[in-house]
Amino acid sequence: MNDWFELPEESVEWLVDGLITTDDCAAANGKPKSGKSTGIRNLIAAVVLGGKFLGRDICVPPGTGRVLYVHLDRKDRRHRVAKELRQLGITREASFRVRLLTEKDMPKDAGIDARCQWLAEEVKSFEPNLVVIDLLLHFVRTKKGVNDYDTMIDAVAQLQDSLSECGYKGALLVSLHARKASGEDVGDSVLGSTGIRGSLSTLLHFHHYRREKIYTVQSDQTVRDDAYGELDETIVNRDSATGVISLGAKYEDVKVQDKKDEWTVRRSKVLSFVKTTPGKTADDIAATLNMSKKTVLPILEELEKSFDIRSSGAGIKGDPRLYFGDVLLSKPPTPPVIEPPTEYICCSNGECTSQVTAKGEFCYRHKEGVCVN
Repeated sequence: MNDWFELPEESVEWLVDGLITTDDCAAANGKPKSGKSTGIRNLIAAVVLGGKFLGRDICVPPGTGRVLYVHLDRKDRRHRVAKELRQLGITREASFRVRLLTEKDMPKDAGIDARCQWLAEEVKSFEPNLVVIDLLLHFVRTKKGVNDYDTMIDAVAQLQDSLSECGYKGALLVSLHARKASGEDVGDSVLGSTGIRGSLSTLLHFHHYRREKIYTVQSDQTVRDDAYGELDETIVNRDSATGVISLGAKYEDVKVQDKKDEWTVRRSKVLSFVKTTPGKTADDIAATLNMSKKTVLPILEELEKSFDIRSSGAGIKGDPRLYFGDVLLSKPPTPPVIEPPTEYICCSNGECTSQVTAKGEFCYRHKEGVCVN
């Protein structure tokens, strides 16, 4: 019977509040050294110990969370991973709730069928809340490569089906490399076929801005919480003592503030140059300060409007516009305000000198008949 119309809506249960559901198929995506492995291990520690991940509550009772961690990124040696997990607070007692597996633990020279079967058996025996595969493409290696849509769709689907068929009802988190160049859409940053991103319901994208020395993370989610929504690109801070990461300011807000700060610095440089080296053109100023003329002109215009500098010349051949810092000459003098004299009007009684407001009026003493003048 194909009666789909009456299917009830299932409530959403979260592993990480508003970010990763309990049955999610999620990915941590980013270029090498972007912070994704650090993020993954922070999530592992948070699930095992309880507490928060990126400021969101872990919805597993503290002291009960279990994680199956398939670590296939060979540049991070097993002992280094263990050291980081200890730094994040996992004790010997809690370590029994993390099963750390590597390439050496998987079937040798086996295809994806054998690997999925092996993983399903590990899941059944360990019963984790979270399965982590770091890196996915080292697990689902295929002959046609990561760019073949049908192959990657089938491989990821087979992995998901094998976990479902073994009775696993927890979340799956995989790590992925990002493309060298990516567009505005975070989903386009995933290296390989679009079929990979299409198979995932949540993407956590990590990025490292090397020049600014800033790490960020943002989310692209199929399932969203009404209160949280998706995570905008936000700066990630890491405590060097504990290894725990936390969210800082939104990256867009920092960029806006940086632009304001940059404008202030450039304005100061231009003003200082004009005051110490008067009579220069905008081209001269731009060349000396190693700025573009496009950057310098708005600053000069703003400085003139605020009477910090003045200019002369029409800005044409033979009459270039020159800039000067003698601000006293550029500010028009303010004329003094002279109040007109007030006319003194006497009481209409010719012998009285009391002041009244208008001609023809009597002072109040004459009105009352008590004037003494």
